[in-house]
Amino acid sequence: LPEGAFAVEKLPLLRAGVRAGEYNKERFTPAHALALALKASEAKRAVNLSAEQQEKYLRGETVEAEIENGWCLVCVDGYPLGWGKAVNGTIKNHYPKGLRLVK
Repeated sequence: LPEGAFAVEKLPLLRAGVRAGEYNKERFTPAHALALALKASEAKRAVNLSAEQQEKYLRGETVEAEIENGWCLVCVDGYPLGWGKAVNGTIKNHYPKGLRLVK
């Protein structure tokens, strides 16, 4: 951490930083914390959602968007919400289940 940020000596930290993700069956899955730490300009693929798309995303539904296939940072007005996986014009939702809106 930068010098003078805050006193961490009394906090039970394993290590400082943001979790990048994990490998499952030789595939990388990015962590939600990483999405929230990024700016849209720092992601290889990012998509800004409309108000209607945002509601669908926050409920855990898929969203239609023109973006190349792969992991993408899902944003609203340039602010990150989480990750999605784009496949043939559909963004499959990877928003954490515990944070989703009730249908």
